[in-house]
Order: sequence, then structure tokens, then C-alpha cells
Amino acid sequence: GVVPLWCVVAPVATGAFVGLGRAGVVYLRFRTALRVDFHRLPWLVREALPVGLTSIVVIAYLRLDSVLLGILGTSAAVGYYGAASRPVEYLILALAVLVNVMFPLLARWYGVDPRRFAALYAHGASALLAISLPIAVLVIVFAGDVVALLYPPDFGPSSAILRVVVGSVVFTVLGAWAGFALLSAGQQRIVLACNAGALVFNVGLNLVLIPLAGPMGAAVAALATSVLVAGSTMVFAARRLFVSLDRRRALRLVVANSCLALVAFLGIVVGMPWPGAASAALIAYPLFLWLWRAVRRDEIALVLGGIR
Repeated sequence: GVVPLWCVVAPVATGAFVGLGRAGVVYLRFRTALRVDFHRLPWLVREALPVGLTSIVVIAYLRLDSVLLGILGTSAAVGYYGAASRPVEYLILALAVLVNVMFPLLARWYGVDPRRFAALYAHGASALLAISLPIAVLVIVFAGDVVALLYPPDFGPSSAILRVVVGSVVFTVLGAWAGFALLSAGQQRIVLACNAGALVFNVGLNLVLIPLAGPMGAAVAALATSVLVAGSTMVFAARRLFVSLDRRRALRLVVANSCLALVAFLGIVVGMPWPGAASAALIAYPLFLWLWRAVRRDEIALVLGGIR
């Protein structure tokens, strides 16, 4: 019908508008017009093909859980899971902006300054962890309130599902960062292999867990898949590129976020409205980062300076 057609036309038109806008900005900034060099096209297609296939695979395992849930479960289960997973998708898209902004820095320093490349990877991973962890923690604490804010009371069961699936935000962001590091080194096929394996794993786990636990089984499968992607890409980044996440820094960030959760719970105990309790926890979060030496001022300046 007309409504489904417009659902397709709207994002296509938006993408075209954004693409033309970017081309205009490039021309105004660098005086470089868009031009197609057909002699380079076969090489570009060969290099870009694994990246395009990876995008398709990622979309597949992010969407197949709902499809399998619709086949193996009930319409109510699909509704509950969709209500929980949709905010998580938006969070991942928002955090992906940070990864995209920092990716050119990885591409710039790979092969030119290995020490700076490794430092940037470690600092970038810590920064992404410092930003994504408090979001996941607060959603876990206030999942019931978030669902009540976004949906009618009938969607109450979605809060338990949200508490599970929101954990995938952290691992998806870390996996994307490691994947971009591999892409900067021309390791597109490894990234494709990791995500293709994750797709097979996701389908198999959904086929097992959905009949047993319904939408909660799909949530566990989504979380486990994000852990697999993050783990595999980070392992390959460590072995091929000799870069890794600072484990001591990661532990400090976990402790700082435990303090954040404690403040949020105390806010609930003393009777604060949930927006106030969440705000109090976020206000105290920089103090926890400083107390546990999870982030230093010079590191923040380094990342911000590189982005500028």
C-alpha cells in the first residue's frame, strides 16, 4: 500500500540528501568535485566488497532475532522484544557516531606511527567504554521506568528484556572499534569472517533459546552474539595489529560504574523520582572516574585534540 511505500521512500530520500550534502561540503572545504575514475573502479569494488558484505551480515543478525521470534513465538512476544530492542538500536547508532569520527585517526596513523596507532586504539577503546557503560548501567537500573515512559502499561514485560539486551550496547561498540582498527589495516576479510561466524552463531542460539524462553531467549542470543563479535575482533586486532584494550583501565571503569549504579539505587531508596536519581548518578560519575583514575585529563585532551 501507500504507507509501506513511503516507509521505504523516506529513508532513501534522506540518504540521497545527506550524500549530496556531504559532496557539497567536501567541494566547499577542499575545492574537490565528485568524480568517478572508472579505471580504479574494479580495485575499489574488490576492496569494498567485504565491507559491504559485512554490513549486510550485521543487519541480518540484528534483525533475524525478531523474524525467528515471529516464526517460533507469538505476536505478543514479538511486541515485547521489539519494544525493548528498539531503544537499544538507537543507542548503538548514536554511539557509532563516535566510532565513525575517530576512525580516520586510526587510518591516518596505521603504518605511519605504530606506537601512536596503538595508543589511539587503547585510549579510544577506554573512551568508548567510559561512555557506553554508564548508559547501559542506568538503563538496567531504570528499565521499568524507561519502558513506562515510552510505551503503554501493557508493555511492562519488556523491561526485563531491556535489562538483558542493553548489555549488547557496550560489546557492540567495542567490537565496532576493533573492527574499524582492522579495516584501517586492510583486514576487511577478517572482519567479514568474524561477523559471518556471529550470524551462524546467532541463528543457532535463537533456534535453541526462543522455544525455551521466548523473547528473553532472543535477548540472551543478541547479547551473546555481541560478546562473540567483540571478543573475536579484539583478539584478531591484538594478534594482527598488536593493539589491545587497557585491562587495568577497563577494570577501573567497571568499578567507577559500580559506584554510579550505587548512587542510582540510593536515589531510589530515598524516594527520588527516577530522572532525579539518574541525573544525580551522572553528575557524580566524573568524580568516580577521577577517584579511580579511570580517565586522565591529558587523555581527554588528546582525543578531543585529534578529533578537532
